[in-house]
Amino acid sequence: KILATKFGKEYNLPSNSNFTIKGASSNNYIGKNSDAITGGTKKETTVVSEKDLEDLLESIVEKLEKEALSKAQEQKDSNFELLPKAISFEVLEKKYTKKEGEESGNVGISARIEYQFGKYGKEDIRNVVDSLSRGEVPGTYALIEGESSVEITDITVDQKNKSASAKIKVNAIYSPKVESEKLASGLRGKNESYVKKQIESIAGITDVRVDFRRTLPLFPKILPQNSKNIRIEVKN
Repeated sequence: KILATKFGKEYNLPSNSNFTIKGASSNNYIGKNSDAITGGTKKETTVVSEKDLEDLLESIVEKLEKEALSKAQEQKDSNFELLPKAISFEVLEKKYTKKEGEESGNVGISARIEYQFGKYGKEDIRNVVDSLSRGEVPGTYALIEGESSVEITDITVDQKNKSASAKIKVNAIYSPKVESEKLASGLRGKNESYVKKQIESIAGITDVRVDFRRTLPLFPKILPQNSKNIRIEVKN
């Protein structure tokens, strides 16, 4: 039996080539082939590596995470927001179309993965804003949520401890706190001068304008007796 030391037809030997015999001196024993050695083949091929399988699993984890997040967004409570990245995941099943060491070509994977997403309440963010503003904003001012904004950036997820950290950028707009219904009730039947004086006494109010829908010549400008007909607007 002859074993080749190198692959390929170019290493085939012609007839009458000398061979040494393993374990014997060439001075005592020698071998020859009567016919030329034929056959043999050589080709370059790419095989599946462990890293190939790891990269493939990582890509499917990212792809399915986006799909899972999209579905979770559709089902979440409107009072909460989800973190944009899973805080943990578990690969329940995975199956590759080829094994490590096999000739590669195209390698596919199917997997079933369970994700856990963190969430935070909008009320929690409002509490954070209030705590950051406490001491800086007078208690007679109230946060205008429609004009304020909260931006959460640089979210870092610690999947080992199932936790997350982030930066919060707050643009908080406050205006003087005005209890419109209570104020309107106290201004019923009052004249314009009294109304301005009362409203200007509220902390943070810098200017007051009173508009009447209907007025009669020679009659004083008096607010309606029905508080529902008094509309109070606060502008920043």
